[in-house]
Amino acid sequence: MKIFKRQKEGFAMVTVLLMTGILLILMVALISLTSDTLYRSTADVERSTIVPLAEAGINEALVKIKLKPSWGTNKEKLLMRFGGQRLDNAKIIQANLPVDAPSQTSISYGSRGFYYISFDPNDTAFNGKKYISVNNLDPITSPPPSKKGWRGTDIPNGTASIVVTAAVGNTVKHIEVLVKKTLSGKATTGSRGIALFDSIKNFSLTSLNGTPSFHSNSTITIDTSTKNCTIANGGTVSATGNITVDGKNQTTSPYSIGVTKEIPDINMQDLINNIDFSKNKIPSGTYVASGNTLYYSNVDDANSASVISSPTSSFAKDGNIVPNLQFTGPTIQLKDDFEVDYDANNPVPGKTGNITIYNATLNMDVTITTKKGYIVNGHTLYTPGNGTRNYTDPNTGAPYIYGNMKIINANDKDVIVGRGNFYSRGEVSLKGKAISAGYSPEQVALLSDGDITLNTTETSAFNGLVYTKGDNVNGISLSRK
Repeated sequence: MKIFKRQKEGFAMVTVLLMTGILLILMVALISLTSDTLYRSTADVERSTIVPLAEAGINEALVKIKLKPSWGTNKEKLLMRFGGQRLDNAKIIQANLPVDAPSQTSISYGSRGFYYISFDPNDTAFNGKKYISVNNLDPITSPPPSKKGWRGTDIPNGTASIVVTAAVGNTVKHIEVLVKKTLSGKATTGSRGIALFDSIKNFSLTSLNGTPSFHSNSTITIDTSTKNCTIANGGTVSATGNITVDGKNQTTSPYSIGVTKEIPDINMQDLINNIDFSKNKIPSGTYVASGNTLYYSNVDDANSASVISSPTSSFAKDGNIVPNLQFTGPTIQLKDDFEVDYDANNPVPGKTGNITIYNATLNMDVTITTKKGYIVNGHTLYTPGNGTRNYTDPNTGAPYIYGNMKIINANDKDVIVGRGNFYSRGEVSLKGKAISAGYSPEQVALLSDGDITLNTTETSAFNGLVYTKGDNVNGISLSRK
């Protein structure tokens, strides 16, 4: 009996030990699961908090730049740290962070967190890669200490790169925002002088991002061969004088007469200063495409036949006129921003800022291959000058001597394709099948100190503002032959 009892007690002990082991395993698993859940929950909270915190830092920097556009060009910094947030995981050296009052944030934050924005290219607070911001919005009057951004490439003129390093708990993020300098306020496409749309197929005033408007401080005449004049998207057409559409005077909505508007003075030099033009300037003169050859003469506005018979030089198909300016046969391809050569002190042939092109389409697009696909960039063509005009013959309308731009094509050949912008210190005359230009609705697509004349058999479309200071003769003239 005693032996049997001892056996029963032994079995009970084994059972207790076995159950204790199982409970211990379950307890360890439960603790591990709880810890992992807690870690994940904490990480989720940190991730949901860090982006708004980083955005707060970027917004504060934007406000400072808006109040003072040169902010950041003197190596300014912006720091926020609350709740004893650790910095080693963000690779920030606490001892090298700024302690001066202007660098401290004005934002109050009730939890643990940190953000840092620095415009100092030599900032020693970064222990490793330097996530530096660059304000290159105005490279002429307020240049940055260095144009190189945190990727090691130059930040384009007219652009600011704001990079914030943010940390919440164990989570770290670096966020970059690019700010582009554009025109401010509401812009109206129009003319100081007469706006003449003569014998065009149809007239359509539309907008992709707002209410379109067209104004002239003189008169507007629209003559369409199809009797089709459309003012879309709630647009308006106004003039100081009469508005005539297909022979009939217009006085009711969407047309308004007797309206005079203050003409804004767009500073072309401000636009030019924000463009990184190629160091290789286009020689001024006349270019004529014939077959697979582009003939060039340094004589301004020369007769096309005389250029072919007695050229200054010539370029074969697929040859470069200057680096990144290629003659492809049917087109002249711009792969960079270009200005026509102009010497204000000695404007000899080849350096007058004038360019005339016959029988060639300007292609302003260049396709860049990236790891994620393709990016299409547009470029700018600029014809410089000094405003000098010829007043000797009153019948010529006192044309500009320098900075004129002309493209003359047959009625079945496009004038311009792509997303390019065009700026001229003289007059602009474009003739051919169709025009498609302009890089962004927020930019100036076509700007001229003198008159603009567009003569196309089909569409003239500009993605952006078209503006001419013009004269009282023809501000903007569009016609269809």
